[in-house]
Amino acid sequence: MSYQEDSSRMNVLSRIGSFSGPGALRKALTALAFVAPVFLQAQTITFQTNGIVSLTGGPPIYNGQYVLKETDFGFLWLNTATLEPGHVQAESKCNGYQPPSDSGLYVIGDCNGITNISSSGNVVLVRQFNGQCGAMTFGCGGPRDDGHSRLTFVLGTFNYIGDGGEILDSNQTADPQGRTWTAQPVDGGGRNFIWQSSGLPNVPPTAAALGTNLSAADRSDKSNYYGDKWQLQDTSSSGPTSVTWDFNYVGSFAADETGSKAAEGTVIGYFPCDPSSFPAGNIRSGASCMQSLGLSNPPATGNYRFALRSANSFGPSANTFTSAAQQVACPQATIAGYSGFSGTCMKSGGTLSVLEGGNADASASKGNLGEASFSWTFSFPSGPASFFSGQVVGVPNGANGFALAIAFPGGYQAGASGAVAITQTPFVAAFSAPGSVVRGTSFTLVNQMQKGPNTAVNSVDLLFNPGPCGSPPTIPPNPLPASFLTSGGSTTVTAPNAVGNYCIYLKYTYTPPGSPPTTQIASSPLALTNWTPIPAVGVYRDAGRTQPVQFVGGTFYLATGTPYYLFDEEPPPPSGVPYPGAQWTLVSPGSADAALGSTPGQTPLSASFPTVCPSGCFLKVVVGGQTRQVPVSITCVPDATTLCVNSGRFQVQVVWTTTDLRSGAGQAVPLTGDTGYFWFFSPNNVEMIVKVVDGRAVNSAFWVFAGGLTDVDVVITVRDTKTGASKVYRNVQGTPFQPIQDTSAFVVASSTAPDPEGADPAGVTEAPGPARWQAPPGEEVACVSNATTLCLNKSRFKVQTQWTTSDLRTGAGQAIGLTGETGYFWFFSPNNVEMILKVVDGCVFNSSYWVFTGGMTNVNVVTTITDTQTGAVKTYTSAQGIAFQPVQDTVAFATCP
Repeated sequence: MSYQEDSSRMNVLSRIGSFSGPGALRKALTALAFVAPVFLQAQTITFQTNGIVSLTGGPPIYNGQYVLKETDFGFLWLNTATLEPGHVQAESKCNGYQPPSDSGLYVIGDCNGITNISSSGNVVLVRQFNGQCGAMTFGCGGPRDDGHSRLTFVLGTFNYIGDGGEILDSNQTADPQGRTWTAQPVDGGGRNFIWQSSGLPNVPPTAAALGTNLSAADRSDKSNYYGDKWQLQDTSSSGPTSVTWDFNYVGSFAADETGSKAAEGTVIGYFPCDPSSFPAGNIRSGASCMQSLGLSNPPATGNYRFALRSANSFGPSANTFTSAAQQVACPQATIAGYSGFSGTCMKSGGTLSVLEGGNADASASKGNLGEASFSWTFSFPSGPASFFSGQVVGVPNGANGFALAIAFPGGYQAGASGAVAITQTPFVAAFSAPGSVVRGTSFTLVNQMQKGPNTAVNSVDLLFNPGPCGSPPTIPPNPLPASFLTSGGSTTVTAPNAVGNYCIYLKYTYTPPGSPPTTQIASSPLALTNWTPIPAVGVYRDAGRTQPVQFVGGTFYLATGTPYYLFDEEPPPPSGVPYPGAQWTLVSPGSADAALGSTPGQTPLSASFPTVCPSGCFLKVVVGGQTRQVPVSITCVPDATTLCVNSGRFQVQVVWTTTDLRSGAGQAVPLTGDTGYFWFFSPNNVEMIVKVVDGRAVNSAFWVFAGGLTDVDVVITVRDTKTGASKVYRNVQGTPFQPIQDTSAFVVASSTAPDPEGADPAGVTEAPGPARWQAPPGEEVACVSNATTLCLNKSRFKVQTQWTTSDLRTGAGQAIGLTGETGYFWFFSPNNVEMILKVVDGCVFNSSYWVFTGGMTNVNVVTTITDTQTGAVKTYTSAQGIAFQPVQDTVAFATCP
């Protein structure tokens, strides 16, 4: 904590502590409302771009409620009030993998990206000063449009408005709630990113992490193999400053690496690996990883976990994060036309059949092929051997033996050896299949045949035969579909329903050029095992599994109060084997596991989550004694009718009903981290405003304040998504909206300090609030808006406020325009809205302009409204020490044209 932060905290506490005698608590509550504490927890927002981008440049730029991070050809942005992320591709290339250009400009020179970005006022400036980037077209392949150097976008809408002038950067260093944000890639694909906030920590962090198999991201086979490259990423809450990793967690935490968040927050290397073993494995380079785990080639399948602890200035995390067990298998050599072998990871004794002049193709091998080296040796009846490198190599004529060694990072190897049969025929039958599957389940066959250019494949028939492969039996007609009949084609088949060893025989019928149809038979051994549960978690928004929830970096991102459908998506047991049922649980740090329910079969479980858990929670399913846990992030998610305030902990929804029984949901608009408003009938016509203030440091409670500009029936529901508790408030039909000042709305356990999710009140940043509403071009501007003046209803009416506290401090309300008719004022902090006001044109009803005000304060407020066209003035006063009294004056200005 800095001296300035500590001094601010002491000032707040001394102010509260100075009250005594009758009414002391009320005065203390008022004092706390003055400083508008903001207690925030870290948040993680995921985002996927519509093309490949790279993060570049320096730290993020803050401008109002937006934070921006430079990319190679544009920038990522995040609205920190609504938590809506996005991306602007300022310019692009016509290469098919970058996002389309948002300016319509495409560079055609040797251009590696933009120069830099700046933002201030209401624009974002993207600079392009690289001379080689100046050659451009408008549209991909369109007419030349050279020389654009200052591409300008509107902040908020991010519309392109052409080349602008120079600007300076905003001097903000955090968002309006005092948070700082970082943008990071989730994987190596260049499309998935996360924004993560620091929070304003006044407690140690809660440790959490993500593990992503980067090698598996680039292949269809999502299994984990020894030698795969992983990204391990710290996602702890409450602003960790240091991170400690245990890269091979075996039940007790062993610190392998400790360092700053900047150095250790993201580790890219080869998992599993154990730097604390002897010999020590180097996770980043892969050196000695196999030996550090006590393995040799071929390594046995194993389950591995990593663990993490984090710390900040308030101490180490109370918890140790441990990942779910990751099953890792040995890499394998898979060669087209290689059959009759024994072994899985080190294969031997088989025969490699190729056409004369053909290739040996090991591109279907399993593992981290992008970083593997392939070494082939071909032997001959006499003479020296030949050596080749690569996944696919030509087989020299005359070779009668071969050996393949594949080296993977970490010291792991896969291999195959055997005889070579070079055939003069125009066809070699070959296919690939798994070595073992569960009886009665489906699996995939892949056609790896080799054939001459004019040879036609007529059909392929399938036979499962009990026992080892040998001389083929008679194969009756059982044709595979046309999708299998091309080289590389595939099909799904169902295994027999009895445990044991089988041989898969495929009879290929083909027609060589100028010859009658003939056949070849290829075979592959298959072991059928009994079914054992391997739970697989799926989360959807519907029971039909057509709407999967967001799943990024191994985490499901969920919203509180939303119904979800949970599925065990593992392959079903074969006929005759009963499914043992699934038990679902939410695992939360620091609290007992919450049972969600169970299903007797592989049917969906409907569940919702009443409490927030941005990190550290897991969705757990147990099937037949087997457990699977997947990380989940549960937050309040704002939408058209839902307001999420006070760091997303509180969810606010409104329902209105008119005298003629029309009804609807209030439309939610966030203003600050604590405050938002609702409109009912028109976006221009604000009806009510609400805020949830953290008063735990004073009376162990969160406080709810609301004010309105309506007299219809209004039902407000405020829900604490952390505890599930709800409060309902109602304004009765025909009554001017009565102010709500509930300072004991949500009582929590501690009476002296915020709970572990809290943050230092001194962390509040006096940053500017939302941009003020401005009159559209061409409208009459009789009133000139400024920091303390609202101009409403086509700028005809000038509105100003003056506040006075019980200790006679006074000041002018700070004005923020919302719509052409509505605005609000804050007194003590931009995050703490105190009153809202609108001037409505009611001339067609009673030849008057109407004034409505509502407030969320109990200090003395004097509101002055001036009709700049006639000079008429109206003054409204809310007295000291009472809840702000609503105004619904429908004859305020009887001065209609």
